[in-house]
Amino acid sequence: MSRGFIVVDNSLTDSLYNSNRILVAETLMMMKEYIVDHYGEIEYTLGNGCSGGSIQQNTAASTFPGLLDGIQPSCDFSDSITTNMEVIDCVRLVNFYAGPEWTALMTGMTQAQINAKKTAINGHLDHVGCQSWNNSFGFNNKPGNYNPDAGDQPDDGRNRTGWPPAQQLSPACGAGLRPGKQPERHALRGPRPRHRDLGVRPPALRRAACAPGKRATTSASNTG
Repeated sequence: MSRGFIVVDNSLTDSLYNSNRILVAETLMMMKEYIVDHYGEIEYTLGNGCSGGSIQQNTAASTFPGLLDGIQPSCDFSDSITTNMEVIDCVRLVNFYAGPEWTALMTGMTQAQINAKKTAINGHLDHVGCQSWNNSFGFNNKPGNYNPDAGDQPDDGRNRTGWPPAQQLSPACGAGLRPGKQPERHALRGPRPRHRDLGVRPPALRRAACAPGKRATTSASNTG
């Protein structure tokens, strides 16, 4: 700092804790504002990070030009959406490989032959690539994932977000906080038009379900 440089970080710019790219850019904006208020004018701002950190830089620079004067992405991915398409494929394949149908098909083959077939199906250099994606991100969006930082907040055993029960999602009420991509998209782009064919409960039924003592149990899962 004696030379005029500041290294700053925030949990909301860490892709492990926040993958809402608009919120990331807004956090970056507020961080810069704080530095200006407390330390002085900023000459330039550089981003730095790997993997999810590269995605944060790329999307912040493209959606809010000017917040970053330069980026230094490593182990680079352009965004989470296109990358996630491959991850989802790999998670499904790995789950299939662990099932009885695949085991029956591979009867009589050596492990090397089985690995060669997995490699051909996966479309990667070897069979390990998909397994690595699954090990890193296969738990996302699955019920039963707990947030280890939730502390002593009560939960229903499936949705340990750290929020009090009154703030957690209630499917019957159609209200409450839910972790994951769906609420993020809702906040950024607005709700889908409601229609009777979409299975949305009429307001009167939702009000009845939300009456005191009738709070429904949430089934949403915590996502990484």
